[in-house]
Amino acid sequence: MSLRPPQKAPRKDVENYVRSCEYLISVASVPNSPPFSKEEHRLLERYTEQMAKLLSTHKKRDGHSSENHA
Repeated sequence: MSLRPPQKAPRKDVENYVRSCEYLISVASVPNSPPFSKEEHRLLERYTEQMAKLLSTHKKRDGHSSENHA
């Protein structure tokens, strides 16, 4: 029996983001899948960097750590 309180379900926007990421990862992982184009690579890299910066800012502000969300 777990003593941890029940976790809130992720917001719909977060669910959509995660679903999209999972889909792209699975499609790109299939053997013989076409590589991302230069433009696709640029877009993915740009948004990955922006999300990482946003998460880092929120983590520092809210005192969250990776261990708290595992």
